[in-house]
Amino acid sequence: MAMTMETAQLNNQSILQNFALVEELNEQAAEIISGGVINFTVENATSRFVWHRLNNSTNVITSGEKRACASNRNPGIIEFDANPRLFGIQLTSKEVFDGGTYKFQPKATDPSMIELVG
Repeated sequence: MAMTMETAQLNNQSILQNFALVEELNEQAAEIISGGVINFTVENATSRFVWHRLNNSTNVITSGEKRACASNRNPGIIEFDANPRLFGIQLTSKEVFDGGTYKFQPKATDPSMIELVG
């Protein structure tokens, strides 16, 4: 069976598309293997500032502030003091994921405590 010029062009186009797909998959796999970077948003809906730690870096977010964050870990982990009225720091941690929106807010059962929801 003879291959027409049109069939040959379609075949070549298909091969090139497959190469492009493999290249894209290799880039995605490399990003996943290396951990990539995840991006997420953190907001403070409490009436006070909240100290928190992301990737072993200490940060503070003021009341009403909304901040874009990035982590080189997947999932990322935010640690914070859930009960700021007690002496000393009692860390609570929460995993954060790419594209997520997270909010520090007063805990419903005890408004003097803080929770991170999202």
